[in-house]
Amino acid sequence: MRAPRLALLTTLVALAVAQRSSAEVEVHLHQIESASAPPTVLIRSEVPGEVNFSVLGKGFIRTSKLVESATASFKVPKPGIYQYKLAAGLEHSRGILTLEAGKVTQVLLSGEFAAPAPPLPEPVEESLSFEPHSAGVALIRNPFGPAFEKLSVDEKIRLVLESPQGQSLSATERIQLLGFLYNEKGVRAAEARQFEEAEQVLRKAYQNLPEQSAVRLNLAFAVAGNGNELRLSGNYGVGERKLLEALSLLAGSGDTHLEPQVRSALASLYVDQALGFPSTETRRREMLFKKALELDPNHPGALFQIGQLAYQEYELDTALDYFERAYEGAPQAELGELIEKVRLEIDEAGDFVTQDRGFFRISFEGREVAHVAKETRKLLEQAAREVGRKFGLRPKGTIPVVIYSGGQFSKITGLHSWAGGAYDGKIRLPLSDLSESDLISGGQYLAELVFHEYTHALLHNRTAPAKIPVWLHEGLAQMAAGQNPDNPLLRRQVMDSLASGRLPMPSKLVGEFAGISDSAIAAQVYLESFLFVRFLIEDKGGWPKARRLIEAIGDGESIEDAFSTAYRKSLEDLESEWVNG
Repeated sequence: MRAPRLALLTTLVALAVAQRSSAEVEVHLHQIESASAPPTVLIRSEVPGEVNFSVLGKGFIRTSKLVESATASFKVPKPGIYQYKLAAGLEHSRGILTLEAGKVTQVLLSGEFAAPAPPLPEPVEESLSFEPHSAGVALIRNPFGPAFEKLSVDEKIRLVLESPQGQSLSATERIQLLGFLYNEKGVRAAEARQFEEAEQVLRKAYQNLPEQSAVRLNLAFAVAGNGNELRLSGNYGVGERKLLEALSLLAGSGDTHLEPQVRSALASLYVDQALGFPSTETRRREMLFKKALELDPNHPGALFQIGQLAYQEYELDTALDYFERAYEGAPQAELGELIEKVRLEIDEAGDFVTQDRGFFRISFEGREVAHVAKETRKLLEQAAREVGRKFGLRPKGTIPVVIYSGGQFSKITGLHSWAGGAYDGKIRLPLSDLSESDLISGGQYLAELVFHEYTHALLHNRTAPAKIPVWLHEGLAQMAAGQNPDNPLLRRQVMDSLASGRLPMPSKLVGEFAGISDSAIAAQVYLESFLFVRFLIEDKGGWPKARRLIEAIGDGESIEDAFSTAYRKSLEDLESEWVNG
């Protein structure tokens, strides 16, 4: 296939990153002046069949489905660097869009793909679906006259509570009438998704009409809706109490529609809560994932996450079972790709030997590779000491490491030939083909490779679920490993491109570098990341400032705030100083 490429039309506007695929769909970009102030994206597809083109930025995502000859356009909230993702059949590619105010970025999709991907179900709504009920019928004397029925529900409630006519009702009549009115008001609030108000009002209705099953169901819906919104906002403690109360209200009701949704929402809460803990808190996360499956045995998120835990332990058959069950409930393309990857790992490396000692769990192909595993462990332990001193960090828990042959590595990771190793939750190293003499003659390269991937693992291990940008990850890993990819000619090209705006600044680089198919482009983005991080280390406070930066990111600060905390300057100012210095 021909991968999406660095496109030079009127200006260089995209850094395209190709992943494994069997298609030949190309992305062409062009910018023109426009009277419209907000940046605009105009997409046209000349690809037979249906394609999805998504544009993503901070707090922004827009996906357009296009058939052949169709167009779509939309505005983005502000200028900047956005990531695009293309899905066409089995084709998955991504890249960078530089969107400017007063300009239209035209995107032309051309080519064709071999086979369409199976259709995916529509996304599941995060809100609950339920039809609120009216309360039953009761014969209550009407002292207000026929005009009463024309009043709003709030006016009716006020008359019953405050007017002389309302006082003429018996206590039982007043309680019943208010119960019906509160139910009516609560139902309207629930239908408008105003769940907090609906819950407050329906509690009054249920207090007045405790025997009315419809009121009980309505209250359960409002409480569940409120709990689900609290879950989505990250208030897991109160959200859990609300959802548990909703299940209690539904117990014995005979309801078959709302209760499964509440169980699923509560299961999702436990999954979300678990993901908020560091990845090193394996037992706590696993407990919450299993709690989710007790509520909803087919919950795709919980199945996927338990599968991930098994995958990290290199329990490939168990991981595959959970992933396949998750796919049955949510057949997403990326999960399908992961399933194929695990199947391939089982075929290629399912009988690996695992040695678990210290910080590292190393899996390899048996006795004939034992010399490589021994040397790798020695280098990893050295990296833990030396890189640890730079960052003031040691791993929590165990880091999995897998040693492959070159062929196994390429098949399993799908990475291109220029990639010397990978970290994706496991350190993956293509070293098992090396002889003992290779280990001696290539000792410096091997040490740099192991130190590099260990740095990725350490930073992820100690900062997750916070996300360190890929450019910063790569720059720090190269510096910590003692690597120096600098060469004068390429550095001049990179710096000239940065100064002219043809190449995005480091902070605007998005996406995974490992998917870049063009080794020349890969060299540019790796060098750019290295040069900027080297500038920070050598000219802006050394490793102590870098350590403070990582601490701030790990504490949950945004990348911009973390730079201000560590360097007392904005990231933008530091980039400008670096390029213009």
